Amino acid sequence: MKNMKSEKNIHILEDFLQGKASGQEIRYLLSQLDNAGQWDGWMKDKWEKADSEIDTRVERKMYEDILRGTSRKRSYFTTLRRFWNVAASIVILFLFSFTVYLLKDKNENASFKDMTITVDKGQKASVTLPDGTLVWMNSASSLHYGKNFNASKRNVRLEGEAYFEVAKNPEAPFTVMVGDVSVTALGTSFNLKGYPGEPLVSALLIEGSIEVSSPYEHLYVLPNEVVHYDYRNKYLQKTRLEDIRTVTAWRDNRFVLDDQSLLEITNLLSRQYNVTFRFTDESLKDYQYTGTLGNTSLQSILQILSLTSPLSYQIQDSVIVLSENKQVIKQYNTVIK
Repeated sequence: MKNMKSEKNIHILEDFLQGKASGQEIRYLLSQLDNAGQWDGWMKDKWEKADSEIDTRVERKMYEDILRGTSRKRSYFTTLRRFWNVAASIVILFLFSFTVYLLKDKNENASFKDMTITVDKGQKASVTLPDGTLVWMNSASSLHYGKNFNASKRNVRLEGEAYFEVAKNPEAPFTVMVGDVSVTALGTSFNLKGYPGEPLVSALLIEGSIEVSSPYEHLYVLPNEVVHYDYRNKYLQKTRLEDIRTVTAWRDNRFVLDDQSLLEITNLLSRQYNVTFRFTDESLKDYQYTGTLGNTSLQSILQILSLTSPLSYQIQDSVIVLSENKQVIKQYNTVIK
């Protein structure tokens, strides 16, 4: 009667060679490799049932693999009497290679677990991704990437705004998803903005080239060109900017305004300073401003806005109440001095 343990091991080995063994069974099988005698009968049976000839390419590959993967002498190949040692070496080498693969896969999974990087309101951050890509993240933004990042593809998902300097790797395209829009690049610098709840996604190319895609179309973009995707109309629109600082100034804690509405400005300030704005009059949202606001306090910015437009404000804890200043004549398209 065959030893029950040997039968179990042989059954697991056959499942392994057919790709049916579980990870737990493979680990158990590896622990049994030092007991070579239990494999003799199985190998003899497989040998007697095998084809009488072997493809020369397979034979050569087996020979080269065993020479590289074992420390046994070439005398293995001098006689057929030693075939069992050769066959055992092949099986062991195969299992050893698979073990190395499992360990490598385990280490990669440990290094590249699903990751989310979150920047709260009132904060900014810079991070380096596993591939060397540099990312500057604006307030109230998050970046997600999976455990397979930097394998054959480099895919991330953005909510909010970030500036990317993509590490070059022609074999692994870098793609950022934000809402319904994807931006694909190789070695490139670009700014991407798409906050949840806002109607537009904007992609500005600084250097290199990118492809911006929506569910309906795609555009190739050149430096200083910005692409907007409108969720309401479902189309991409490309324009060229003369001054890209209006888009990238946030990295230097500045606001460069170009006919921007008060609603747009308060959205920026809300994320930058972690406050909430409340309008007592809806018409205030249409006030427009042009100019540059430096790295200053929220109080200073509110004072500048109130001095250059018929606007008054009250600060109630973390809520800013904006109202119309009745003593000042309403003006639109105000220029900040």
